Amino acid sequence: SLTALDLSCNYINLYDNESMAVIMKQAFSTLSKLERLDLSNNRLKNKLCSILLGITHPLKHLRLAACGLTVLDLAALAIFPYVESLEELDLSENNLSPCHYALLPVVVKVSNRITVLEFQDSGITDELMNLLSYNFCFMPRLTYLNLIGNSWCSETTLKLARNVSKLSGLRVFRLSYPQDCYFLSGADEDKTLETQAKITFKASLNAALDIVGTNGQQKEQLKVVLDEINRTTE
Repeated sequence: SLTALDLSCNYINLYDNESMAVIMKQAFSTLSKLERLDLSNNRLKNKLCSILLGITHPLKHLRLAACGLTVLDLAALAIFPYVESLEELDLSENNLSPCHYALLPVVVKVSNRITVLEFQDSGITDELMNLLSYNFCFMPRLTYLNLIGNSWCSETTLKLARNVSKLSGLRVFRLSYPQDCYFLSGADEDKTLETQAKITFKASLNAALDIVGTNGQQKEQLKVVLDEINRTTE
């Protein structure tokens, strides 16, 4: 009768450990009512397929943050028979940039039911986001979108915002300031320019999201959270 299982941060290491992957597959096959599964912060590299093969009914919530996911893992998720039933999906803190051909079908397949989608600190490049952003238009139930920690140029971010603006149910949109809001020297004059660039970008973002109506009043209930990017990775 177990419906939720949290195995996050348990030092599970399935990389080059086929026997443990088989054991987990067998264990999951016995959980006939499982709806919520959190495997975050365990090393699942190249073994997500084994785990998913053990799940024999629809999941609603799947958290795979910081699992070292690879192209093979994302491909396994894309063909998972119940991926379309997911209402919450967290792939944060995995390097998703090399996985773009496998990630795109995942995003497409979850679009109908997904309400919470998290790709925080996932190394998503401008190229990949430009491939993905159009698909956010077709997520009618999406209420929470977390993309903080991914560094893009303003053009990519504003294109994403224009697509996201079509989601009438979205209540929280989390993202980082774009790369071109920052200057590298750290000099006082550059800090002033950065502040001005962020103000200008925020105004452009609000316009792209159509947050402020023609009467100057704030539109209903969309909370935008803008975070700083980690400049040590630039």
